[in-house]
Amino acid sequence: MKYLSLVELIEGAERLFSEAEGNGDKKRVAAIDHYLHGLLYSLDGKPDEELSAYEKAVESDPNDHTMRKRLAELLEKKGRIDEAKAHYRIAADLCDAGACRKKDVCDELSGLRQRADATLAKVCQKVVEKNPNSDAYHRLGVALCNLGRLDDAVAAMKKSVEMRPNAIFVYYELAKTLEKQGNNAEAGKYMKIFRDSVQPKTPAEKEAAK
Repeated sequence: MKYLSLVELIEGAERLFSEAEGNGDKKRVAAIDHYLHGLLYSLDGKPDEELSAYEKAVESDPNDHTMRKRLAELLEKKGRIDEAKAHYRIAADLCDAGACRKKDVCDELSGLRQRADATLAKVCQKVVEKNPNSDAYHRLGVALCNLGRLDDAVAAMKKSVEMRPNAIFVYYELAKTLEKQGNNAEAGKYMKIFRDSVQPKTPAEKEAAK
């Protein structure tokens, strides 16, 4: 599942690279180039090089939600939680402000994207049946949400945070999915968990947490 997802991301990034290059947007070209290298390093199992590439990508284009979220996810895996929270918070703010340019795979052609999401949902469903884990449920939930299967998406995302309560960004995506359902009260509960998780702590709070 990881390999499939990364290949899709790489294909999408390559299209965006060509588009930015055609528009003469040098900063955007540089950002996507670094991001592409990060994805390739991920395939090669080189997390340090991957992290460096994402940091350069975000430096080149600070307003790219997808790249910043990818950086946050890797920082979280490396145990650099405070830095991860900061980038998660910015990624969420970018989405809330409408600054996210939605660079997910096949975003340019909704029909292709729908087929990609359907394929990803099938793969993730097989994974959770054979080897249930938080990441698989998370990706399943996102795919189902994109397909409009909101009830199933919510169930999958809840399973993800149940298995890994510190999966910070899943709370945000779960809240947004619940909002689409019209369940604003429950959405507010999960959004609060996300905001509290990424909110910088005061010195006194940090001391109390020790």
